[in-house]
Amino acid sequence: MTSESSNKTSNVCPSRRLVTGIDSDGHSYAQIDGPTRAFIDYGRAASSEIWIDMGSEPSSQDDLVSEQQRLIPPEGGSVCRVFTMRPEGRIELKSSEAKKFRTDGIMENDEINGPRWHTTATIDYGFILKGQIELLLDDGSHFLSAGDVVVQRATRHAWRNPGPDDCEIAFVLIDRASRMANEK
Repeated sequence: MTSESSNKTSNVCPSRRLVTGIDSDGHSYAQIDGPTRAFIDYGRAASSEIWIDMGSEPSSQDDLVSEQQRLIPPEGGSVCRVFTMRPEGRIELKSSEAKKFRTDGIMENDEINGPRWHTTATIDYGFILKGQIELLLDDGSHFLSAGDVVVQRATRHAWRNPGPDDCEIAFVLIDRASRMANEK
């Protein structure tokens, strides 16, 4: 492994987020500007939670991100996060940090070392920002690179980074379960 490759899989930092607001005069401004406080680096991957939307009026929402993250968004809401997935087998899992990312029983197994198959009742948009990643579906493997976008529509799937470099993906997960229940 070269030192250049080592650098590509080591120093992951919390994402900077700029959250806008409206002041008392009705003017837009940067209400929050800095690294997210919701950053988890659990070795094999790192997650920067950017924003949690509760499905209410956008300008009146509080900042709900915290050190404890959940895979699925709140009912009727959405979540935006940036995930860095490191190459398989390169970095050991930090179990204590991994526990901060709750999956609420959605994962098909508790094995952390292989692909984590799961199905969520969400529509997810995944924007590959850098690197390459393998999306595993029931029909096989699909390789994605920087610039590609995944529209994941409540299907069974898993992610795997065969390496050699980190892959950074921005995800927006939107809850659809409550909307579908209301339409029935």
